[in-house]
Amino acid sequence: MHCALYDAGRCRSCQWLELPPEQQLADKMADLRSLLAERPVATWCEPVSGPEAGFRNKAKMVVSGSVERPLLGMLHRDGNPEDLTDCPLYPASFAPVFALLKPFIARAGLTPYQVARRRGELKYLLLTESRLDGGMMLRFVLRSEAKLAQLRAALPWLQAQLPQLKVITANIQPVHMAIMEGGAGDFPHPRSRRWRSASTTYRCGSARKASFKPTPKSPAGCTPPPGTGCASCR
Repeated sequence: MHCALYDAGRCRSCQWLELPPEQQLADKMADLRSLLAERPVATWCEPVSGPEAGFRNKAKMVVSGSVERPLLGMLHRDGNPEDLTDCPLYPASFAPVFALLKPFIARAGLTPYQVARRRGELKYLLLTESRLDGGMMLRFVLRSEAKLAQLRAALPWLQAQLPQLKVITANIQPVHMAIMEGGAGDFPHPRSRRWRSASTTYRCGSARKASFKPTPKSPAGCTPPPGTGCASCR
């Protein structure tokens, strides 16, 4: 697989990229045989390989840059950001979502979190695509609840532009550490118009009025509609 990011030395996440896929499989089989050398294995099956590119159905993006020009990707050890929206591991269906999320961040006023200064609100974006029907779940990981109202107000525009987003959530992660998600969050579901939390369901007839009641949390951190399951739960 050709990767311009790897060739340019901008990303080294795929450490075995220079090895041909056949060699990678052979090396893994050799390691497996070595680990099980003392076990009686009657038959060794041939390894099963998948596609070299476009196989990931989940993206975990660090948000950096500025609110006007956000970057989605990762931070190097020296703190410099790297935009990974062109990573060939993601399917083609992710590209239009990434492209619209950048102006949406500016539209909603979600200031990217600056690690060095410990300032800002938007830390991560987590995007998951269902292999069943192509529906997507998007999660905004925020430092606090300060921007939740702005996010709520801006969501109708995003949902109109990207109808494939079946579930959109916001998770609160206040700790200054490289932790993707915190223990609390508000989760809106486009069809039910409810804001869902790990411990509370917000029934939103409008953004100004809400009643509360407990609701269970699924292993993926969201509460899918009965009988369907969100993109991450399938």
